[in-house]
Amino acid sequence: MKLFYIVNININNNTARSVQVKSNSISFFSILGDSFKLITPDKTNYPFSKCLNSGKSIRESSKKRKIIFHFKTFFFLMFKSREVIIYSRNISIITISSILGYKCIWEAHDKLKNINIFFLKYLLSKKIKIVSISKSLKNYLVKAYNLDKEKVLVAHDGVFVDRYDNYRKINKEELREDLKLPTKNDFILMH
Repeated sequence: MKLFYIVNININNNTARSVQVKSNSISFFSILGDSFKLITPDKTNYPFSKCLNSGKSIRESSKKRKIIFHFKTFFFLMFKSREVIIYSRNISIITISSILGYKCIWEAHDKLKNINIFFLKYLLSKKIKIVSISKSLKNYLVKAYNLDKEKVLVAHDGVFVDRYDNYRKINKEELREDLKLPTKNDFILMH
């Protein structure tokens, strides 16, 4: 089995999205080895990645860059074996892949809007697999689109916690003092 993880994001920055995709990719590669490829619009330092460069001069969030990446993905996939499984958080990439005859897994991150609802209805007729990043999102998808709850897997976003070990050694009292935080209150920090 081969797996292509196709994402239309700048993998080289440190946004939560990029960190999550890097973590997933490292995990996929450690299990699948050369049977795994990360497909992105930008070059990376990872040996398992393939760049479909859509032009560095185009702003990352621009519609033009997105359209170019989708066309390049379409033409890239046209000539690949249909034995590859396509995994993506982008429902339009999953739709393109499904039209081309690939088995697909959609990683759901949010409620759907606009044309993506149309894409999902099409994809449901093609029996794609769905991975939800939370139980509440799974429950929403099951209810909103009348899905069989057994067909939606929950897999929470992950990171490599050992990369944060140094932060665990910081003295909490000193940190509270440096940040001028009250010493009697509890805090929840979110990224």
